[in-house]
Amino acid sequence: MRLSELGDIKQRSKIDLARATGWLNQNWKGTQKCPICTNTKWNVSDELVVVTFYTGRALSIGGQQELLPFMMVTCDTCGHTLLFDAIKAGLVQGQR
Repeated sequence: MRLSELGDIKQRSKIDLARATGWLNQNWKGTQKCPICTNTKWNVSDELVVVTFYTGRALSIGGQQELLPFMMVTCDTCGHTLLFDAIKAGLVQGQR
């Protein structure tokens, strides 16, 4: 996914939380305990985060920079954060 495909970066788009939690419930097969504090309460962000590849050069936003969209799930107690591929979860369209 390219930056130009995300639209105006200032306009944050909300994800469908019902779809996100449905995908998590269907695909999270193991224990849902946090590996850091063993809490079982997680918060699903209603906004996506993006990750980019490090190329060894200075980071610049724009151009042909490839961005990877992720759904962020955070432990309610300690803040340990999990990232899930938003394309594979069906939250946004795109290719990998």
